[in-house]
Order: sequence, then structure tokens, then C-alpha cells
Amino acid sequence: MSENNNINEKVINIFKNAQSVKGEQNIEKEEPPIKFFAGVNYVRIDEDFNGHPFNKELLIESAAKFAYIVRVLKLKNGKHSLYNYNVPYDKIVEFISLFDKNELSGTIIEIDKYKPNELA
Repeated sequence: MSENNNINEKVINIFKNAQSVKGEQNIEKEEPPIKFFAGVNYVRIDEDFNGHPFNKELLIESAAKFAYIVRVLKLKNGKHSLYNYNVPYDKIVEFISLFDKNELSGTIIEIDKYKPNELA
């Protein structure tokens, strides 16, 4: 498993643990504190699993290799359909904001990250 996947899994587990103990911090595991801002919970991670600070350029370069499939539920001709939008990394924020501006309609069901050049 890649280091990025390990970090993602660790963050997901922190939130799962917090839900199971109703927000109490588990000091024994030295997990970062869960904080709340802008209507959502978040965890700040300051270094990788090796204790090194994150390399901004490397992270951005790595992220730019990904794209997103955004699945949106829409009502068309009296029937619900799923629309699957292929959104490049550098357009995801702009794409999501289209829903906020009512330039796109529907309900976002799922957002999947993938590498376009990798075969299944």
C-alpha cells in the first residue's frame, strides 16, 4: 500500500474511532485531534509516516496525475439517471462550484479518484 493510501486509511480510522467513542480522543494511540470547522470535522496531519514534513511540490505533482469520476443523480424524463463526469484534477473545485451556482443540477452521489493512464 502506498504511503498516501496509508495516510488516507489512518485518517478514515481516526474518524471511525471518534464516532465509536462519541468524540473522545484516544491519547494512547497518539491520534491527532479531530476539529470542527465550516460544518465538517477534520484532522490536520503535519508529517508523513516517517516523520518527515510534507513536500508541497511532490504532493501537487502526484495529485496532478489523478482525475475524478463524479457521479450525479438527475431526474430526466420522469426517470432517475446517473451521470458520470470525468473531471481532471485541476478542474474539480471549479466543477463542484457549478452545483453551488446552480449551473449544474442534480445530487452528487459519489466522487472517485483514479489514475487515467492505469489499466484496470
